[in-house]
Amino acid sequence: MSCGQFNVPPAFLCTVVGFLLIRNPPRKHKHTVWELIKMFDYVGAFLLMAFLTLLILALTQAVAPTGSLSTPAGIACLAVFSAVSLVLFCLNETFAARNPVINLVIFKNRVFPFSTIASTLASFGRSNVTCAFSSAARILIPYSGFFFFLLA
Repeated sequence: MSCGQFNVPPAFLCTVVGFLLIRNPPRKHKHTVWELIKMFDYVGAFLLMAFLTLLILALTQAVAPTGSLSTPAGIACLAVFSAVSLVLFCLNETFAARNPVINLVIFKNRVFPFSTIASTLASFGRSNVTCAFSSAARILIPYSGFFFFLLA
C-alpha cells in the first residue's frame, strides 16, 4: 500500500466527521434549496475551475512534458489562458456576482493574503523536506521512508 492510498481512509473519515460536527452559522434569511441553487455563482465557479486547471496543467507540462502542450508555445498558451481566466474571475466576483464564490473584500486586509502565502510556502517546504528525507532514508535503510510517512 502506498502512502497516497494510506491517507484516503483517514481523509474520508475526517470529511464525514467534519460534515457531521461543523454546523453552518444561522442565516438571516431562510432560503430553500432551489433558491440557493438559483443564487449560486456558476460563472465564478467555472472561471475559478478554469484558472486552477489551466495553471496546474501548465506547471505539469513544464515539469514533466507529455503530449503536444509540452512545447514552449503550448505552455505559454496555458499560462496566458490561466491568467486571463483569473482576471475574468476577479472581475466577475467584484462586479457581476450577487453571491460570489470568494468575496474578494477579505484581501483588503493585508494580514490575510500574506499569512496565506506564508502558510502555503511553509507547507511546500515541509513537503519537500519530507520527500527528501524519505528518499535519503530509503537509500540508507530500505522501507524506512514508508514508515516516516506514517508518522508525518
